[in-house]
Amino acid sequence: MEIGGRLRSLRKWRGKSLQVVAELTGHTKGWLSRIETGKILLQRPDDIAALARVLEVSPADLTGRYVERRPPSPVDPLVPAIRVALVDGVADVPVRPLDDLAARVQRASAALWTEGDFAEVAADLPDLFAALRVVCASGDEQDRRRALRLLAVLASLAFPMLKNLDHTDLALLAASRCSEAARELGEPMWEAYAEFRRSHALIPAGAPLRALEISRSAADALDAHASTDTARRMLGMLHLTAALWAGRAGHEAAVREHLAESDRIAARVGDGEFYDIWFGPTQLAVHRVGIAATLGDGGATPQLARLVDGRAIRSRVHRAFLAADVGRGLGQVRGREHDAIGALRRAERLAPQRILSSRLIHAVIGDLLGRPMSKSDERELRGMAYRAGVPH
Repeated sequence: MEIGGRLRSLRKWRGKSLQVVAELTGHTKGWLSRIETGKILLQRPDDIAALARVLEVSPADLTGRYVERRPPSPVDPLVPAIRVALVDGVADVPVRPLDDLAARVQRASAALWTEGDFAEVAADLPDLFAALRVVCASGDEQDRRRALRLLAVLASLAFPMLKNLDHTDLALLAASRCSEAARELGEPMWEAYAEFRRSHALIPAGAPLRALEISRSAADALDAHASTDTARRMLGMLHLTAALWAGRAGHEAAVREHLAESDRIAARVGDGEFYDIWFGPTQLAVHRVGIAATLGDGGATPQLARLVDGRAIRSRVHRAFLAADVGRGLGQVRGREHDAIGALRRAERLAPQRILSSRLIHAVIGDLLGRPMSKSDERELRGMAYRAGVPH
């Protein structure tokens, strides 16, 4: 089939009219009709990419050619400025009101964890880092300590974005900046916060056992100081993270041990947030789904997901993670490919930037590619593979 025929077939499969597709790609209905009938050729890479985006398919389904390159990320042009902000400790910017800076850090946290918007966070990172450093250098002791806490949070927010977008060196530097701010503060709760992030930094390096050790040690150190619900949530999150890393390392006894501690703390404090930390019974139930998938018990993930109170999940990102973990689990079960792809697509629609940049999701997509499935599922999967940058 020629490219025009493929385009017409995909457009009808998506149930979109010529007019709608033309408008969404910035072309006329007549132009699109001539492409479909073969009167003009579809050759421009930008046009092919735009049609693939609107129809939510891979360009390979339009052109019939192998595709390896992922679409560009909106964060890519911002990375050089982020690199300078993380590396250069000198900040030549005017002093800003600390309340305003705190509100911007809170907005960045919401953008990353509520909406999953990397671009909004990346755009504000360089100026925020610089402005907070100025306060650390010139403010009184109270303002300096508050700015250090905000720097720790900002560096923690930068880590998952940079890691997922393959800027691993910068992600590790962000984790180090978080640790530096926490050490300067010398407060047990913030030291635990930084160790939580440091444990995550070891996972891309393939060191889940060391990440488990760090989480366990941080929990032991914080335990005597966990006198507020905020500190208790941090303690519960450390145990929950330890369970995750134990699952990655295949230590099921340690998984059970740390989940039990998380259960005990969650029952006491309930659901609550602290910048990019969300912990409580709901978060624990969400993570049980991911842990089951990690341990290879993928068939149990739909049932575990049904135990989660979806109304208590206020964040689109956490709802997306839940759906993605169900997809990860079902991807382990032969014959459940349709359901796995459906769950992954639901996750993508909720938080596309967070899901499509996840290495765990890349692995699931790569495993599903080539398995027997319907033509419709193949198209959905190849489209997702293209958007995620998975060769297909």
